[in-house]
Amino acid sequence: MKCLTVRQASEEFFKGTISQGFLYKEVRKGNIPHVRMSRGKILFDEDYLEKWWNEKLCGSLTVPKNKLN
Repeated sequence: MKCLTVRQASEEFFKGTISQGFLYKEVRKGNIPHVRMSRGKILFDEDYLEKWWNEKLCGSLTVPKNKLN
């Protein structure tokens, strides 16, 4: 198990494509699995983060209308 801070998740896991602000917003909404440590530090388990991200990607995929027939 590897734990990532918000900064590490943004820079290492998402390679800078997802901002720290977006991750904080998802944490506030309760949409992303995390652990809040003392002094407000937020940690993500890399395996859960990957699962959450894959679910987000699958949920955002759309099938072109011409492929439905």
